[in-house]
Amino acid sequence: LQTPVALPWAVVVSSQTADRLGIGYGGFTLVAAYDEPLSVTALDRLRADAEAASRMNPDVYLWPQLESGPSAPAGWLWLILGATAVLVIAASAVALGLARVERRPDDATLAAVGGSRRLRRGIALWQALVITGLGTVTGAVAGILPVWGVVLAGQNTYNPPQLSDLPWPWLALLAFGLPLAIALVSWLVPPRHPDLTRRTAIA
Repeated sequence: LQTPVALPWAVVVSSQTADRLGIGYGGFTLVAAYDEPLSVTALDRLRADAEAASRMNPDVYLWPQLESGPSAPAGWLWLILGATAVLVIAASAVALGLARVERRPDDATLAAVGGSRRLRRGIALWQALVITGLGTVTGAVAGILPVWGVVLAGQNTYNPPQLSDLPWPWLALLAFGLPLAIALVSWLVPPRHPDLTRRTAIA
């Protein structure tokens, strides 16, 4: 019998093979889903009932186990995203400020040949998008690959990790949403009035 993942048993046979060989089998695990999480009182009562049923029938051993799943990670993800956003915005403000200073001669040249303020705003938007976008995308990929490699190297064969386990919406906000927001702010901030006294002469 082929299984998609490794099992902790040496031999696994189908029910048809067990019937042909005369091997008895039956249900060993019962899984129940509840609309609402069980309270501590309800879980204690369930365990007491299972223990009483096991004492009445020595051939049967019942032990209930509650799996409530992991806690919601939204709080930690928001905290990580906020801290990362502060660092990215601070670094972007310095980089884009220096880029605007270095772009002043180019702004003067564009204004001299009739370039509108809207055109210079568009250049500022794309400059901010390229500078911050490359940084956030590269940072997100550089953060995912080592962690994913460590997880795959020590993965649990009974429950291997999946790509769907990654917080893709949060990574998308960090890698794409944050640079878009910074680029929009850079577009909203009007460019400085160009200094035409030192513009590049055009023949």
